[in-house]
Amino acid sequence: MNMKATKVSVLALAVLSGGILAASAAPVVWTAYTLGASFTNSTVDVWTVDGGPFTTNVASAAMPEFPSSLAVATDGSGKITGAGILAILDNTTGTPLSEFNVSVSGKISSTVATAGSPTVTVTVKGNGYTVNSNGVATAANILVKFNSSGAGDSVNDRFAGTLGGLIKGITPGKVNSQLIIAQPAFVRAFSTPTLNLNSQVVQSSKGAMVLFSSAVTGTGTVTRGTNYSVTATGTGLNSAYSVTVKGVEGSYTNNAFGSTNLIVFSAPKTAVITKGKTKGQAIFSGAASTLTATLVTGD
Repeated sequence: MNMKATKVSVLALAVLSGGILAASAAPVVWTAYTLGASFTNSTVDVWTVDGGPFTTNVASAAMPEFPSSLAVATDGSGKITGAGILAILDNTTGTPLSEFNVSVSGKISSTVATAGSPTVTVTVKGNGYTVNSNGVATAANILVKFNSSGAGDSVNDRFAGTLGGLIKGITPGKVNSQLIIAQPAFVRAFSTPTLNLNSQVVQSSKGAMVLFSSAVTGTGTVTRGTNYSVTATGTGLNSAYSVTVKGVEGSYTNNAFGSTNLIVFSAPKTAVITKGKTKGQAIFSGAASTLTATLVTGD
């Protein structure tokens, strides 16, 4: 037998087999669907501070009254900023009166251990004056700091804490400077007890996942046919947001064009947040309270 001919025949068979295998390899198919998941528990309760420190005590000569008059905002990283005119009274007559043009800075944050119960720190500083009943003004400045002392109060939309610092200059009813030590105070805040993840998903038959919406973008994978893991990060003003979601996929049936054209596709059936962070606060969850997937068909 001609060995050379045998080798050529074997090579030709290998090439032919490779061609058949290549031709029979399944093409990658991509499916687009919308995914909506809601998580409701104490560890996804995200707080936003929207007011500066204020007190509720009646104006008196003993301690100054701080009104709730400052415009404050919290960004995606938990940074607190604001500004405004702060008018401080020490008695019920209205004079003397101190007014300051102040800036507000601070942060709200939590760890995995304190998720749902963040801490808040806010500093208020600025320059202004004190005026007496004769219209005589004296230059003054203020620097005070608020520290929260417990969990947020969702009924009254606020955090309780203490306010301390110094007002320099002739202050209402005082002389030279006034030290404020651990005065009870609050900051305005509101909570969002439900975390929603709404995104479009493009998923391949090979297990790749791409997420995107107007606020987040992310990628993920499906392994062993059913287990998936995706990580989404915020975009734009939400750039400090990040969340990792894991779960199991299953079949959904979508009657895109009526009962005669039922389309079966794979998408998440369960979802848990294994780790995440938004507005400086750690978030994680058990199973999603609601989970939906709808095929995008272009009809």
